[in-house]
Amino acid sequence: MEGFQVNQLVFLKDKTDFLRAFYQLTTEPFTEIKRKIDVGGEPFVDRRDPEDYDEPAFLDEWLEADEGLKLQQQVCLNLLQRSLREFLDMTVEQLPIKPEKPKKGESWFDSYTTLFREKVGVDWDKSPVPLSRIQELTIARNCIQHGGQKPYGGAGDVLDSHSLLKRQSSDYHERFPDAFFADEFEKQIWKSHEYPQPVTISLTPKKLEVAINDILAFCRYIHDALWV
Repeated sequence: MEGFQVNQLVFLKDKTDFLRAFYQLTTEPFTEIKRKIDVGGEPFVDRRDPEDYDEPAFLDEWLEADEGLKLQQQVCLNLLQRSLREFLDMTVEQLPIKPEKPKKGESWFDSYTTLFREKVGVDWDKSPVPLSRIQELTIARNCIQHGGQKPYGGAGDVLDSHSLLKRQSSDYHERFPDAFFADEFEKQIWKSHEYPQPVTISLTPKKLEVAINDILAFCRYIHDALWV
């Protein structure tokens, strides 16, 4: 397409590079607490008489650190999806045509992908990253930001009123039963008990790297299809 464009890929790359560093900096305190408790390092040295206690030492502290770690992971997932949304928003702003208002049951992402396909000619079958991978990131973010759950007894969704952590919504779980952004330990627990249900949304370091690479490849494909 002809005309002046701002290369939004440059800004997206800068944001994801910073997010990697931000993720490590903000999650490290929690992982270090868990590590020290696991190895009995100061100040988490168990000086109790083993015969007097059944549960592990510093269990409450370990659980709090684990929740803090997962909560920060969800914060970073939110920021990652926002970076993707900003790339798409600014890219659409540079187009001479705008997306139609999402139809019932559609999301802003659906309207954008329809615009790119029908009005600009982007062939999603040739995309290096399936649309479903990007859609899951958006759904996971929505659950974190807006609370995908409802109170117990409400539409089958689960709400833990004692935790800041967010779980999948029932819709998320049904659309992605083996979700990429779902806690692997919880997934295995439910599978072993043959009782699947929505689990905590998670973004481990490996998953963060995969998700960033997916987004960069996906957005580069859009950029090249529009401007190259």
